[in-house]
Amino acid sequence: MKHAYLIMAHNEPKILQILLSMLDDERNDLYLHIDKKSNLINTDELKVNRANLYVLEERIKLYWMDITQIQTEMLLFKTAYKKGPYAYYHVVSGVDLPIKTQDYIHQFCDKHQGKEFVQFENETHNVADMKRKISKYHILSKHYRDTNYIRFRGCNALRKIVLFAQDKLNYTRKEEMEFKKGSNWVCVTHDFVGYLLQQQEFIFKRFKYVPAPDEIFLQSIIWNSPFREKIYKIDDDCKGYLHHIDWSRGVFPYVWKSDDLEELMNSDKLFARKFSSADFTIINRIQKLYSIPSKKK
Repeated sequence: MKHAYLIMAHNEPKILQILLSMLDDERNDLYLHIDKKSNLINTDELKVNRANLYVLEERIKLYWMDITQIQTEMLLFKTAYKKGPYAYYHVVSGVDLPIKTQDYIHQFCDKHQGKEFVQFENETHNVADMKRKISKYHILSKHYRDTNYIRFRGCNALRKIVLFAQDKLNYTRKEEMEFKKGSNWVCVTHDFVGYLLQQQEFIFKRFKYVPAPDEIFLQSIIWNSPFREKIYKIDDDCKGYLHHIDWSRGVFPYVWKSDDLEELMNSDKLFARKFSSADFTIINRIQKLYSIPSKKK
């Protein structure tokens, strides 16, 4: 059965094309969403020979920490699900790359078919952060990184006022389920995607005023579902998902550099996040190591 790759992109068109070329396998269908705010990617220049590439006509303006992250993921899930079934749905960004061959990835997924590759962050500070986010209404989340300084300051001040008022009133939002937090870069089965799409109305309503909701919604849904028993490595935060991401070297994900090649080659993960065109040496080396032969359909 084929795999679906759900790709969220907004910049780095050269890396995106390399990603597409490395996924260009007849066993894959590629679904690409380009941030509506972005004009950096020319879809006419994106080429594949063996896979099917579907560029979503509906485009959403994506904002960090905002519900638009969930809206985009759900749009990708919904679009791919209609064309399925697929063995797995892989959520990746346009600056991720596979660090295994397609044969390896398909064999690994075949071996563990039915498992849901979803990561959970169970450390005390991560649980506390999640509780803070889901217990109050956090407004104007799309302006957390607003480049307009005056608007940024105004929205930040208003957010603080609203949170202060909730604290003064001792108000806490209802916890409809046991909420969980983790990475939004998941690999999940067709059956779970169908279940997830059935929860769409609740998801959009409950997570609209939650900052960084894309790190909470899917984990919470699967944890409170019959698919919980299918979660891969449920008790191991590091092995629950298939992305190699380094959070130890900075607040945001570390950007892989030429000197990191050996680390990525020794990883047991299937994908690595993230890369930058500022260091194309490692990108080219990854491409040569794990690409499939280029053949026309």
